[in-house]
Amino acid sequence: MCIIICKSENNNYRRFNSLIIRIAVKSLTTDAKGAERVFVNVSKCDRSKAPGTYRYQGTWELIDQFIVSEGLLKSTDGLFTRYDAFRIFDEDFLLVRDPKYPGSMPFSTYRGYRYQGGFSDHLPVLLDLGFH
Repeated sequence: MCIIICKSENNNYRRFNSLIIRIAVKSLTTDAKGAERVFVNVSKCDRSKAPGTYRYQGTWELIDQFIVSEGLLKSTDGLFTRYDAFRIFDEDFLLVRDPKYPGSMPFSTYRGYRYQGGFSDHLPVLLDLGFH
């Protein structure tokens, strides 16, 4: 069984997500018998309360994602994950008040060229993996 885990940051997420997956796994999309392999974007099953991973002009977007092979979800031996194993890590220390728009935003290291001492302009994403 082939297990694939793809961590992606899709800044042009509306069009780019499906395109990059098609290009990146074109040679991996069929098995030896010609059966099509399936890839699942587990980011769509986010169990956290976070509205997204990146905030642009006051709007949260989920552009940091995990895409896994279906084999990883159905595995009964070795490495596995679940549909609900994805989450956005959005602890308070990673967020600051947005100075321009209502609400909070990730506490980034830089804002423009000014050093702020934060972490990233994206919230971290986590994927829980297990082993049988």
